[in-house]
Amino acid sequence: MALGGVVLMVAFVFWEHRAEHPVLPLRYFRARGFTISNASAFFMHFSLIGSLFIISQMFQIGMGANALDAGLRILAWTAMVLVVAPIAGRFSDRFGARPFIVGGLLLMAAGLAWLGAVAGADTGYLVLLAPLAFGGIGIAMSLPSTINLALSSVPMEDMGVASGANNAMRELGGVFGVAFLGAMFAANGGYATPAAAIDGFRAALFLGGAMALVGMIIALFAPGRRPAEAAAPAAPEPKVAKTGG
Repeated sequence: MALGGVVLMVAFVFWEHRAEHPVLPLRYFRARGFTISNASAFFMHFSLIGSLFIISQMFQIGMGANALDAGLRILAWTAMVLVVAPIAGRFSDRFGARPFIVGGLLLMAAGLAWLGAVAGADTGYLVLLAPLAFGGIGIAMSLPSTINLALSSVPMEDMGVASGANNAMRELGGVFGVAFLGAMFAANGGYATPAAAIDGFRAALFLGGAMALVGMIIALFAPGRRPAEAAAPAAPEPKVAKTGG
């Protein structure tokens, strides 16, 4: 199945390269902002979705919470997005996306590493509150900023294409995150006892933090603030046939 996905992806790129009116104009990947925003979005959601998958199980299997209690505990992460994301989006428009993507992914990596370091079967929730909030603030800073960078890297008439491409990269990152963090859990722990489960969850959270750092390093090369119309290669102008006389 994985091999089939790779074959289809290669076929899609080949088709788009030859198509007269491609769904995703490949020339946009020559724009540094477009490429970096999508690469950062991939690793951001690799870390985000994979970590949320792990954290929800950690609260239930490793710490004995029921499903509702686990959801309420994760609010320390997810509620930060509701509060911080609108503010980060506005400031990203004013000061450029790069500092918010870099800073957000750094906070996210720190929060996950901190959470993995302190998590235990008997760890109190107050000990976990700060690292969860760090992770939530980090994603709230970086998510709208990666979207802003992607949209500002293409002409206005193709913003829908850029948004779709960025969304696809985020979804793809989430799929990889669940698969790889799940594999890291299986390699380092199991469901036999809460202690064994915690060992696996901690290893998976460290991997999630490492992937956020990879996204942060990529974002360091994002362009600074610049006008949207200068960000991406313009579409070629149609040729007009010359007439005599």
